[in-house]
This record gives sequence, C-alpha cells and structure tokens, in this order.
Amino acid sequence: MPPHTRHAIHVCTTCRRAPADPAVPPDGERMLAALAAAMEGWAHRDAVALAPVQCMNACARSCAVALAGEGKWSFLFADLDPETAAPALLACAETYIGRADGKMMRSARPEALRDTLLVRIPPLPSGR
Repeated sequence: MPPHTRHAIHVCTTCRRAPADPAVPPDGERMLAALAAAMEGWAHRDAVALAPVQCMNACARSCAVALAGEGKWSFLFADLDPETAAPALLACAETYIGRADGKMMRSARPEALRDTLLVRIPPLPSGR
C-alpha cells in the first residue's frame, strides 16, 4: 500500500463461478476492472488501495472481495456479482473508512452486502 493509504480492497482475480466458460475472463478479473473504473471518480480513492490477489481460497463462494484497514476489523465478502457489486463495495468502504475500529454491523452495510459477508477478522492486537 502507498504510505498515505491505510485501507485496501483486495479482489480475488482467480474467482470463477461454475460452470465457467474458459473463454470469458474470470469473475474476479471483471470485478477488479469494475472497481477500478468506479474508483476513478470516487472521492476516497487516495485512501483505499485496490489490490488484486491471485487466490483468497473462497472458490466455492466466488466472487470474493476483502476490505481491510490498518488496526481495523477486516471483512471478506463472497458470492458477489462482478457486474453490479462495485457501487455497494465502494459505499461500504466509505463507511468503513469513517470508523476508527472498522466494525460495521449488518445494518451499516449496503443492502447488497448484507447477506454476502463470509467472515470478519479482528485486527491484530496493538503493542505486541
């Protein structure tokens, strides 16, 4: 992450829903492209790095995207539609940026992401 960035949106670029047509780019690559395009005019793009990841091991729940921040809870969303999820992910990231600990209850997330949370991971303990 660049030094001024404290947050990242990690996108699994190898995610593919079954049955997948090998001639079509993976869902994860399409999600990465959709997020990159949506972030071009986004007011918070300097605060969030878009980070491709080759595999996040959520293959059975493709398409997977994680939201992480320094000293914050991390969230892994799955079963996302690469054609429609980018606006909801950026809205969620905007809420996430504004929370010191990153905690977001289900009601704080955009409706499109309320049933797609696979796991949330606590931050590392500080001072160790």
